[in-house]
Amino acid sequence: MKRLMALCAAVVLCLSISSCAVTRPEKKAPGPSPSAASSPEAISGTGGITISDPGGNILWTVAREGQRYVVKDGQGGTAAFIKIEADRAKMSDAGGKPLCKIKKKDIGCKVYDGSDQELYRIRNKEGELKIKDTKDTEIAHIRTSGNELSIKSATPCRAKESGGAVEIDDDKGAVLFRLAGQIKKEEACFMGITAIDPLQRIALVVFYRDVR
Repeated sequence: MKRLMALCAAVVLCLSISSCAVTRPEKKAPGPSPSAASSPEAISGTGGITISDPGGNILWTVAREGQRYVVKDGQGGTAAFIKIEADRAKMSDAGGKPLCKIKKKDIGCKVYDGSDQELYRIRNKEGELKIKDTKDTEIAHIRTSGNELSIKSATPCRAKESGGAVEIDDDKGAVLFRLAGQIKKEEACFMGITAIDPLQRIALVVFYRDVR
């Protein structure tokens, strides 16, 4: 009996030593899955907007990044952020300083600067858009002309859909801008209003795509 007990104790001791000698790999908790903030999405989930010059050089790109939209210049630097709310779009620079705000109104919308001072009024009347400043001076007049949109402004031009994109041409047919992505001419046409600051024009494009 004593020999049997001694044998059992020896076996238990060997098993204990062998289990201590085995190094088991440490289980790591799974890392977080990529979030919307780290994986840029396009506006409304329908594809980003790329704005190019006549030579095909990218001037700006607009894409969703988390809960806001990011506008980047042709070199990939952040030019602005756009926050969309139920009735407005608010643009700020890379440091968070307000640049402009576009607010929906019954008549159309109003554009304000970073200090909340009114700049322009856009009135939609009988399918035509009229953009006026605070002195009631007409800045631009946009109306349908066949399959295109005629833009009467400081630089008369037109917006037309071509090859899955929208081209802004001057009155001689030369391309001024090309907006690629799933975008309509009724949204892209604001890039043709050269009297308005370029970033404010981009804010209008986004506003008419997501809010109006």
